[in-house]
Amino acid sequence: MKITFLGTGTNTPTPQRKGLPFRSYSAISCEIGKETILFDIGPGTVTKLQQLGISTATTPTTLFISHFHIDHCLDYLALIKERALRMVRGERLLKLIVYGPKGLLKWHEQLWTIESWSYMVKELHALESIELIEVEEGKDVLQKNWKARAFSVPHDDGLAYKIESEGKTFVYSGDMGFVSSFADFSQNADMVAIECSFPDRRSVDGTHLYPEQIGELAKHGLWKQTVLTHLYPACEGKEQKMVQTIQSMAPRTKIVVAYDFLKMDL
Repeated sequence: MKITFLGTGTNTPTPQRKGLPFRSYSAISCEIGKETILFDIGPGTVTKLQQLGISTATTPTTLFISHFHIDHCLDYLALIKERALRMVRGERLLKLIVYGPKGLLKWHEQLWTIESWSYMVKELHALESIELIEVEEGKDVLQKNWKARAFSVPHDDGLAYKIESEGKTFVYSGDMGFVSSFADFSQNADMVAIECSFPDRRSVDGTHLYPEQIGELAKHGLWKQTVLTHLYPACEGKEQKMVQTIQSMAPRTKIVVAYDFLKMDL
C-alpha cells in the first residue's frame, strides 16, 4: 500500500507560512496495485490529485466517505461533474464506487434536487457513472485485492474504516470522539491515521480527540504506526509536545504528524 495524505487539516486550514507544514480539508489516498482508494474528499481534493499528475477521470476507483461534513465530502461534487463532462464528450469511464454511512443514498439524492444543480442529472447523466453503497458496521466489503470493514464512531453517525491488503492493515478514523472499542477494531494495525484535532483537553471543541486519548487507544490497540491528522490550527507549534504525550503512553508505536502531500509506504 502507498498512502498519500492529501488533506490533513480541518474546516479551518492551517495558514500557509514559510517553512511550516500546511494542512487543509480531509482526504487520504491509498494505492493498492492499480487501484486508488480515497478516504474522504474534502474541498480541493480534485486539484491536489491533479497537482500530483493523477487523472481524476479514472482516479479514485473507490471512495469511502466517513461522514457528511463539508470538510470531508465537498469535492465529491467537483469529481462527479468532471467525470460527467467526460462521458458527454464520449469518453468511457469506469464506474466510481462510493461507500458511506447510513444516509448516503438520501444525501446523494438531495444534492441533485437543488434546482441549479439538476442539470447534472437531466443533461449530463452524472449518476450513470456512480454506484452507491451504504456500509453496515461489522460487515466486510470484499474486493479482489483488498477487504474493508467499517466501525461506528461518535461523531455525527460517522464511520471509521479498516482496509486490509497484501498482509498489511491501514485504519482511518475519520472524525471521532473517544470510544475504547476503537482499540479492538484497530488491533495490531500497521498504520492508524487518526484525528488529533486539538493539542490538549482544555482546547477541545466538539466531538474530537486529543493526545492523551490517542495514547490510550494506541497502547491498547498495539498500533505499529500512529499518524496524526485532522489538526486544527491550535496544534501549530505544539506538535512535538503532542507526540511526546502519546509516546509516553504508547512507547512501542511510531508517531508521525501528517501534513498535506505526505507520502508513506506500508
